[in-house]
This record gives sequence, structure tokens and C-alpha cells, in this order.
Amino acid sequence: MMRRDWHFRRGLMGLVVTLVFGALIVFLKGWPADPFGEAFSQMHLVLHYAGVLVLALPSGMNFGSDRQGASLFQTVPDQAFTAMARGIGTGVWLTLSVLPWVVCAPLMMWLWGVQHGLTFAAFAMTVCTVYLAVGLRALRGIPFSEVPGTNHLPSNPALALTVPFIVAILVAIEHYIVFRSEVLVAIVGSTLAVAGMLGMRARVRRLAIRMRDQAARMSLSPEPQPNAKRLFSHDVNDYQSAHGDR
Repeated sequence: MMRRDWHFRRGLMGLVVTLVFGALIVFLKGWPADPFGEAFSQMHLVLHYAGVLVLALPSGMNFGSDRQGASLFQTVPDQAFTAMARGIGTGVWLTLSVLPWVVCAPLMMWLWGVQHGLTFAAFAMTVCTVYLAVGLRALRGIPFSEVPGTNHLPSNPALALTVPFIVAILVAIEHYIVFRSEVLVAIVGSTLAVAGMLGMRARVRRLAIRMRDQAARMSLSPEPQPNAKRLFSHDVNDYQSAHGDR
């Protein structure tokens, strides 16, 4: 569904371009330093920059260019929604939290060595998993089933100002505290992995309930045929005007 929906692909392309452009700006001073070294590594910024994009992406999955396809979910048994929600969560997790860092892992191993490159890639996956678990709260039901441009959440300027501040704090904690010791990185990474997976499981269960409720509402209040009554009344009026009342 993510690959086929035009509205989602357009939004995803914008996020990818933003990420690539931001990464190019970060890397203007050269290749990023080893995150375990004394010098500050731009990869801490890239990690949380990608995490914020992962956080924002699920909200765009509510809207689609072919929302009529959601009516197919009315025929799905209630027991199947759990498996479907699990498949959606797994697909989004692999696409947004795992695959990008698997692709970047060879380059990081070449720059910093196998151990540091793999460790940072694994740590980045756990951080993005936590971001994704939080972001999936914005998925309100069956993906791509709402009209684009409607029912958007109101903008929150305070949140837009708060997120960069929180990211700056997390980057400072990583550089000055966590990545001073490989043991500490392993402990924090393991804790984030457990928290992220528990959060993902809770979000998947909640998504299954929301999808089931949405399908039930659709079956109870099906959409009427558009303009059917109006067209019929126009036909009657045309006939009467042509033949007169008899």
C-alpha cells in the first residue's frame, strides 16, 4: 500500500529529499567522525534528524488517493485485524527503522571500523524504533482511508519549537555521556530496544482495535450512491415538462 499510494509517496519523497539535503549540510565539513571518539560526530544529529522524520511519517499514512479501497475491510473477519495490524507495524518498522541503517552500515564500518560501525547502526535502529512507536499513535485506523487535506491535526507551534530543543538535549547526552563507553552504549541500546519493541506491540494492538472499529462504522453506515435521488427527480421533472400532467 505504501508503494502504490500516490499521496503517501509524494509525502515520503519530500521527507527523503529533506533528509538527504540536511545530511549534505551536516557533512559539508567532511566525513563524520567516529561517534566513540573525542570529537563531536555529526552522526548524532543525523540519527535524531532521521528519528524526527520517522516520528512524523505515520500521520501521513491516514490519507490516501484511493480511499474507496478501504471498503474491502468490511468483509474481513474480526480476528484478521490483529494479523493485519501486525503486518503493517512490521512493514513500517523494517522500512523506516531498519532498512536505512542496514544500507548505511557498510559505509560506517569502512569509516570507523567494523565494531564501531555495527554498534552505531544497531543503536540507531533502536532509537528510530522508539521514535516510530511514539509516531504510530497518530495512525487513526485503516491506512490511506481518509481524504487528503481534511481532518488534519491542528498545528502546534509550541511543539515545533520544543522538538529541536529536545533533540539538542538527546544529542548532547549521547556525545558526552553514552558514547564515552561501549558498555554504556550496549546498556542504553538494550534498554531502548526493549522499550521500543514493547511500545510497538502496544501500538499494533491499538491499531488493530481502531481498524476493527472503523470497519464496523463503515458497515453500519455505508456511503449512499452519490446524487441518485437528485438524478431520479430530475428525470421525472423532465418527463412531466415534456408530456405534461396526464
